[in-house]
Order: sequence, then structure tokens, then C-alpha cells
Amino acid sequence: MKYPASLLFLVFSITLSAQHLQSERKLAASPKPVVNCFIDPNGKLVRIAWDSIGMRVRKGGTFGGFNYLAATDMIVFQSGKTIPLGPLERVSSIYGNTMLAIRFDSINTISTAVTYTIEGETIKQRASYNLPHDEIGAAQLTSAVIRVDDLSEGYGTYLDFFNSDFQLLNRVAPFDNGYSASYVTANESHVLAIYSDKPDNQWFMLLNASDGRTILSGRIPVNIENYFSVFLFDEQFVLAGYELIEAFDLSGKKIWTKAGNQIAGNDIFHDKNDLYIFTRTEVISINARTGKTNWKKQLEELHPVTSTVPNKRIRPVNFVVTPDGVGFVLATTSVGTLHPSGAKVDSRYIQFSKTGETKYNVVIPGKRKFVGVHSAAGQIRILTDEEIFLLEEK
Repeated sequence: MKYPASLLFLVFSITLSAQHLQSERKLAASPKPVVNCFIDPNGKLVRIAWDSIGMRVRKGGTFGGFNYLAATDMIVFQSGKTIPLGPLERVSSIYGNTMLAIRFDSINTISTAVTYTIEGETIKQRASYNLPHDEIGAAQLTSAVIRVDDLSEGYGTYLDFFNSDFQLLNRVAPFDNGYSASYVTANESHVLAIYSDKPDNQWFMLLNASDGRTILSGRIPVNIENYFSVFLFDEQFVLAGYELIEAFDLSGKKIWTKAGNQIAGNDIFHDKNDLYIFTRTEVISINARTGKTNWKKQLEELHPVTSTVPNKRIRPVNFVVTPDGVGFVLATTSVGTLHPSGAKVDSRYIQFSKTGETKYNVVIPGKRKFVGVHSAAGQIRILTDEEIFLLEEK
């Protein structure tokens, strides 16, 4: 039986009233909009703020003459101390106390990957590497491995794997004539690269996550250009597309297939054993080993929408693995929003047990431009651009 959202909201208010968010710390205001934040190894909050410079025209390269939105990131520490990065330098990823940034030179149309170590309220540059051209990026896959490839405009020739000091660990050149698509992902043990040079020639390569050496490689019987994401588990990997999800063991053998039901690429999450798939109406937990559905929940029942934003949609904007399940920050956003983690209303934190029981469902007060979540030592903290909240149960 389906109940009205207003009644469901009342039920949540009654059954979960013993749970609340306690303000743990008010933060010094960031001078620029916060786009990300994390807890450093010392337990301090570090925010990444975005300083828009405005529209600029590329001087050359693949997209010479085209406009682009120029921006520079700054680091905002818990105390309010700020450290701007270099001109047109943006944070790409953070792993532990290592930060990877990409510095764009619009005059010479080149990009440089830079690694920093965060120590207290300082950052120290560790190493840098000139990327092949201005359209190339880099990504930190594990604490030890950074990936750089030269795929651009549908063509690439290699994938490089570096350590955090940009010492080359391994170069993978899949085909003599280059490749047309690739996906790379990792866990603490392995790095998985999947690539293609035409629809009937798809390959995967499994690498050691600590040193980048190749462990095995082989063909897989799919066209990877029909997919948008790959997820790596201990004994299998999963390819996800808008209408199809398929799983393979680590030898490349297909083990299960499931209909995708119009999934958005950034609305799939995973922990060690399961996938969590958000459609427009529900969240579905799937066992990654068998493909069987563990449980499913209706989003409107979890997150009754009260805002009047146009084209409203409930979306997950952050995710955390907890000791006994998983947690999500759900928020109301507008359909077509470029950055779903941007300004939002009606945010709430919802945590599920491994069996799908709703353990927490609490409203995050105020309208927040950024909402993150952190789990450590059995405690859940909600991280926002202005305040840190501690989830308590009394």
C-alpha cells in the first residue's frame, strides 16, 4: 500500500525523533563557494573553494578559439586560513593527505599535474608532471597510483601509471593504432583498465595497485562504448550503462546481466560487496557477485520533497560506507543541474543497514551549497560549507 508523502514524513518524525544532528563546530566563513571538503588524517576539516575568474578564450590546442569558464581553487582550513593555488589550478582528487591538482596554462595550452602533501594548515608541493596537451587530465586511483592517459577527441595511444612523485610505474599501450575509449578504476589491491579500438575489440588489463605492474589481461565480449562506468570488486568488475549492467569475473568471463532502467552515470555507488543504484524514483541495492537485488526503496518515501525548485528531482549528493551499512546525503536538485553537489535545498542524511533497514533519517538544517559525510571511529559527521554536525542517538 502506498501512503501520501505527508503521512510518511509524519511517520519518520515519530519513529526517528530520537536521532538528531548536533552542531559540533561552526566554521569560519569561506571567502569563495565551497565545492568539496574532507577530513584530513589529523581529524581536521579541509574545504576546497572555487574562485571563478570568468569566461576566457582558449589561445590554441584542440579547442583553440572556444570560450571556457576559468577558475582557480583555494584551500580553506578549519580555522579559516586560506591558501590559493596557482592561476587556473584546480583540485582533481585527494587521497589521505596527498592532493592532486591540474594547472592549466591558457597561453601555451598545456596542463601540468601537481601533487601536494597537506601538513597541518600548510600544503607542500611534492612533484609535477607536464601532461601531453591541454585536454588531458589525471586521476589518483589509490594511495600509490596516479593515472594519466592521452585519450582526447576519441583517440588515445597509451595509459601511464605513476606514483605520487610522478615516477613512471607502467605504460600500457593497448593497440598499435591507438584506442577509442577507456575506463580505469581501482581498489586497494588492483587497478583495472578497460579499453577498445573498435566495437568488436574490447580488452581489459588488471594491474597491481602498489606498483602498477600488469597481472593479467584479456578480451571481454561487449562494446564498452555502450557503458559509462566501471566498478571493481575483489572477485569481479561491473560495467554500467543507461539500459544495461553486466558483471565479469577477473578473467573477463561474463557472470550476470541486469536491465539498467535509465541510470544517471554519477548516481551509482558501491561498497565492498554491493552496488547502490539510484533511478529517478528509487534506490536499489544489488549484490555485485550474483546480480540479485538485496532491497529497494522509493525515494519519495525516504525524502518527502517540500521545496518549490523548478523541475525538482531527488538525487544522492554524497555517500559513505559505515561499519554496518551505507549512508547517503539526499537532496532536492533541479533536473539538468550541471553539478548535483552544488547549491541545494531539503538535504537529509539517510543510513541503511546491510539488510536495507533505515537506521537514520535526519534533516540537515538550512540551505547548503555543499554537504558531505564522514564516517570514522563509529561516528557520523555531516560536513557543510559553514558547519560540522555530529549525528547523535539519544
